[in-house]
Amino acid sequence: MERTVAKYLMTIRSFASLILAILI
Repeated sequence: MERTVAKYLMTIRSFASLILAILI
């Protein structure tokens, strides 16, 4: 379970970084 959550968080972080990069 912990690994799945970590993977999910990593994916969200990657997406957030990508969106921020596009906005800025």
